[in-house]
Amino acid sequence: MDSFKRYYGEARFNGRELVETNKKGLIKLEYYGTKNILQEDMIEYGIEIVKKEYQNRQFIQESNSVNNIVQNEREMEELIMLLKRNKVTPIGLEDVIGDLVDKIAD
Repeated sequence: MDSFKRYYGEARFNGRELVETNKKGLIKLEYYGTKNILQEDMIEYGIEIVKKEYQNRQFIQESNSVNNIVQNEREMEELIMLLKRNKVTPIGLEDVIGDLVDKIAD
């Protein structure tokens, strides 16, 4: 199995967006598309989000990924842009993807 990961951009939280959280450091979200080639005609597309938060003079990093969520690369890219525009964090990734899949199924 071959696996690939491609960077699709980032989103940042500014100071005004962090007022409710009592956080003063920088928070950056990085969005990646993943591609797992299982066989020649069998490809899984997924998404990974990495959160990097600067606190107390050090970076704290967390990430989450969801695999096999769409059928082609174009759908994956559209979904990543939606997640990025709405600044979805790693902790919310699975819930948001689940809601979107449910909405599409209805």
